[in-house]
Amino acid sequence: MINNISEFITQNWVNKNIISKEDYELYHYGWFVVLSDLWLFAFTLIFGVIFNITLSSIVFFVTFFLIRRFAGGFHAKTELHCQLISLSFLFFCIVAIKYLFINIDNSYLFIIDLICVIVLPLVSPADSPQKPLTLNERKQFKRIVTYIGVILFATNCILLYFKIKFVAVAIICAFVLETILVIFGRLLNHRLAEN
Repeated sequence: MINNISEFITQNWVNKNIISKEDYELYHYGWFVVLSDLWLFAFTLIFGVIFNITLSSIVFFVTFFLIRRFAGGFHAKTELHCQLISLSFLFFCIVAIKYLFINIDNSYLFIIDLICVIVLPLVSPADSPQKPLTLNERKQFKRIVTYIGVILFATNCILLYFKIKFVAVAIICAFVLETILVIFGRLLNHRLAEN
């Protein structure tokens, strides 16, 4: 669906001479990414409103997609699978934020956050066989993920100290999800590369 909309917009721009035919693929991909992110943000917001954690859901979404841009991770083979998997993960994370906010002690949140901030830079970035990263890109993305991780970890320590748990939990859930997706993505991509 999103692919069809991005194709329609891009082809319309080519027909109106807004862009050249040579730039079609670039703009098609750009529209696809923007529309996919808007779609997922809308569902995250809806889930947040349903569970009465709207601000936490926004913080989770922004944090997750900021880290994911540089850390990579698992990628589904088709658009439909990608959307279904993404919506499922977003839903479960919003439920987890609601549950963790109520039930988990700050010391456990600190430990979970610390594990992710150590593990994620070690396993990042996870590229895909369809779009492998160069050695320089891998180094640069690993450095960026490390910086983002340290900054967010420090932010979480401050948030937990001042008992602003609903924001800290959202950031930690984003860390946990991305760490799992990167590990899974690296394992899957390694298997695909061997075939």
